[in-house]
Amino acid sequence: MSAADGVERIAALLESPFFGICDAAWPLSHLFMLFVGGMVLGSARIHGAARFAPLGCGLALPLSAALSTLNHLVFVFSFGVVTTICFCTIGVTVFRAGQPEGRAKGICKDPETLKDS
Repeated sequence: MSAADGVERIAALLESPFFGICDAAWPLSHLFMLFVGGMVLGSARIHGAARFAPLGCGLALPLSAALSTLNHLVFVFSFGVVTTICFCTIGVTVFRAGQPEGRAKGICKDPETLKDS
């Protein structure tokens, strides 16, 4: 395969409906995180700063877009930093909540104890 064939394949992919769907999906997923963040806050099952991580993921796109009026690099940097911190926090919280010692430390309430209250 030559370089010209590769360029033609990429150009065809960019014009495909699949690319359009995927291109629209990532900002919609961040906006959906606003809903998820509200549900996490309302559930009161996660404690500490980790409660606000899904909301931070959802707010990263609109807040970074608002900052882009200052400078395009501010948008790129702030969006990357905020989403990295928030998604890593979500991942660590989910991992630790599944561990017995994570429940013992009160990171996440055990669903069995929620039924009693």
